[in-house]
Amino acid sequence: MGQGEAEAIALAQKERARIVGIDDKNGINACKLLGIAFTTAVGILLRRREKGCSIVAPHLPDSRRSQNTDITSIRSLKLRG
Repeated sequence: MGQGEAEAIALAQKERARIVGIDDKNGINACKLLGIAFTTAVGILLRRREKGCSIVAPHLPDSRRSQNTDITSIRSLKLRG
């Protein structure tokens, strides 16, 4: 888990946050162990779609698209309302 994820979890505990947005597998496992509610970026997008909000994925240059498989995966879900 990276420093950013660890800080987000620590802050969530300190502030008694209702939910943490996290995509890192180790961070998700830490949230589960600590009993912290969490969601992922895909989870947020799916909930927005369920509520009828349109979802627009950002256009990324081809070189960056291959490096960022999460964004590419989101695009492939065709979540546009």
